[in-house]
Amino acid sequence: MEAGTNVEDAYQRNWKEFETGFWETEISVGRLRYPRSSIFLNHWLIARTGEEVVAREVFDRFKRFADHDARLPMTRLIVQVHDASRVYRQFVTGASTHAGPIDRLGLFGYRTGVLESEVIKPFVLCLLDPEEPPIPDAQFVKALDVVESWMVRRMLVRATTKNYNQVVAELVAQVRRSDRANAGDMIESYLTGQSSESRYWPDDAEMREELGAFARLSSSWSRTTSHGARGHRGSPARLEGWKAGSWR
Repeated sequence: MEAGTNVEDAYQRNWKEFETGFWETEISVGRLRYPRSSIFLNHWLIARTGEEVVAREVFDRFKRFADHDARLPMTRLIVQVHDASRVYRQFVTGASTHAGPIDRLGLFGYRTGVLESEVIKPFVLCLLDPEEPPIPDAQFVKALDVVESWMVRRMLVRATTKNYNQVVAELVAQVRRSDRANAGDMIESYLTGQSSESRYWPDDAEMREELGAFARLSSSWSRTTSHGARGHRGSPARLEGWKAGSWR
């Protein structure tokens, strides 16, 4: 901390909350479990840097970020972490709401939660970064629609998830260096341009081959996939997707 900083006040205002039950809850990441606070810090770093950050290196990476990348006094950086944690907590709790109305972000959180995809949270933090200009509502919703469609379609065709950490980091990097006012369009363009097996957006023809599997899914998965697979505009008339450089 900088000279003259009231450390106790900074702790009470911006750090003490991380010692509460919500943040101390352990979350599974692969075969390991980490406190939610550690996972959040991991996701926050990815959202800020557009780089992959593995969970076991999160505190070393945070120190390097604070010392060399942030270009902010530690007191200000801690405030930014605290502000982002409020966004993160709202997203997590909104996704777990089972009664009453749910907004588009909450629905996105619920559906990606059914997919057991913690990896997408840095992307949400990037879109909702309190330190950046807000993304227009239409573009924000489009960004969620596009990514949800991409994830659900890939799940339905049993495509690999092994590079999702890298893809999400690249999506963050794209948003951070582009005009946020066009974030949804930019993300759509990025994903439609992917053609490798670990990244492509499955098209209608491939989806039709897999739709028969719906009957074997649990009711929770069925609700998620039947909506997400419709395409990012949610139109029941046709499926939308991309593969190998052309629309089908």
